[in-house]
Amino acid sequence: MIRPIELLHSRSVATSGLTSTLITWIPRAKDIVQTEQKRTRAERDAFEHFGNRVSALEPPSPSSTTLPSDYELTRSLDPPPSSPSTTNEIDVIQQAYRDTVLNTTHYEEEYNESLVQNMTIEFGENLTTAITTHSQLNPSLQQAVIQSATAASIRRARFSNRLDDEIATLTDVEQTLTTTIKRFKQVTERPRHQQSIEDLQETHQELTTCLKTCEQLIEERQTQRTDGYTAEARTDGIVDLQEYLYCSLDVTYPVLVDATTVLEHCTTACRRVEDELVLRL
Repeated sequence: MIRPIELLHSRSVATSGLTSTLITWIPRAKDIVQTEQKRTRAERDAFEHFGNRVSALEPPSPSSTTLPSDYELTRSLDPPPSSPSTTNEIDVIQQAYRDTVLNTTHYEEEYNESLVQNMTIEFGENLTTAITTHSQLNPSLQQAVIQSATAASIRRARFSNRLDDEIATLTDVEQTLTTTIKRFKQVTERPRHQQSIEDLQETHQELTTCLKTCEQLIEERQTQRTDGYTAEARTDGIVDLQEYLYCSLDVTYPVLVDATTVLEHCTTACRRVEDELVLRL
């Protein structure tokens, strides 16, 4: 039997073992998620502290626990002549927002918005107008601010839970791929032309196991991607979590890219073993 030149050449070159450097995107993704988690929790706490400070203001005692409509809120804040005390209370709300929400360590880097811009995104235009342009603090306004601060804090708590899940997934996938790479290196360490047919068959079986592991990771991540839409932390708008988190990377789906890279190396090695077996039989 005449052996194709390319097959003869492939036998003389030992298969390059996979190294952990092939897992290039998952570590970067983990760094991004951990940073996002730290910032999300800081914002969650900031809004909670802001709400507590507004709640502690005197003398208003809320007459209703429900959030007023935009019309009611606007009318309730069409103020009579202001007094120094009520003006000061409104000023205190704005200052509390600066001391808490706008004072998070990442605020300028992440947002760099004015108080009005940021508050409008978080609380809506009507409530922001009431806080920044009116002079009288009343129970309805106080309750509206407290409820909005609580909602902003809750949004971030929910988003933080999604980030916990993402970090856990990235960690699990990285460990699985690292184990798969080690297994791959072990079974491809010995050149194919030095292995018996029985050894080659065993190598093929091991490589097939590595392949199936990668395929399973990819399938699971595809499912997570499909189900991965979540409420964005600031506005409750629905976003693709991975697109949201990894927009700064050159790849949108780091797990899929790394798992596919390992899969391709396993597939190539598996085919070379099959070619060697064909040559022997």
